[in-house]
Amino acid sequence: MNWNFRDDMDHIFDVIRKTSDVIKSCENNIQLKGAKNYLKNLENYLSHFESNKKQKEFIEMQLAEFRKMIRIKKRAYDAAFDC
Repeated sequence: MNWNFRDDMDHIFDVIRKTSDVIKSCENNIQLKGAKNYLKNLENYLSHFESNKKQKEFIEMQLAEFRKMIRIKKRAYDAAFDC
């Protein structure tokens, strides 16, 4: 199977959009743990696509943003729990 970033861009963006929706929908730390696992699976999945330097940078930037989203939500839930 030939997995090419350029040929499968629509699918890749759909998967990225779905990951964002999963993270945004988390309402507690248990769900955030699931979102972290989802992000790990996304990272593994995207590693199978052939991509050039610019595309790899885009993927890394997107993954970093997702990690940041999870970190921010986790801090918010931890702060709410501490009160």
